[in-house]
Amino acid sequence: MGQEEKRLQWQVVLKLLIAITCASLYAFGGISNRLLLRRILAPAIAAVSCFAFSKNWKYLIMFPLLWLSSSIGYGASETWLKIIKRSYVALAFSLSVNVVNIFSKLWAMVVFHTIIISAGFVALGVFNPLSARAEETLLGCLIYIPLLLSTKPKEN
Repeated sequence: MGQEEKRLQWQVVLKLLIAITCASLYAFGGISNRLLLRRILAPAIAAVSCFAFSKNWKYLIMFPLLWLSSSIGYGASETWLKIIKRSYVALAFSLSVNVVNIFSKLWAMVVFHTIIISAGFVALGVFNPLSARAEETLLGCLIYIPLLLSTKPKEN
């Protein structure tokens, strides 16, 4: 049993490295090359990685959904507008990354991931406790870490 646990732990480490790569691409996409980094590479790497870990083709549906979610602007100057825009962007990302969880009726994961994405987008964007670079990196982590860590082989 010990060797299997070690193998699974290394798989978790690999998933974290992939998630951090996607989060970094998301953040760098906030500086420049938004189309390539935030809208294409980060979602493509995440979708292909989830498919590779799970062998579940439904993860590939995420790519166009994440592309659309990352195409929605969420900047605003008035507080109420920031809350509204960031809330619907958070909902779009939540639906995108939870496609397989929704199909599989894993509601606890859907709710958990939706809450952390929504809380992150609204709290970090409205109250600005972090620098823009730290905020976008953390948002990328909130999107991609739970997604990759919750990916498991497809159950028949």
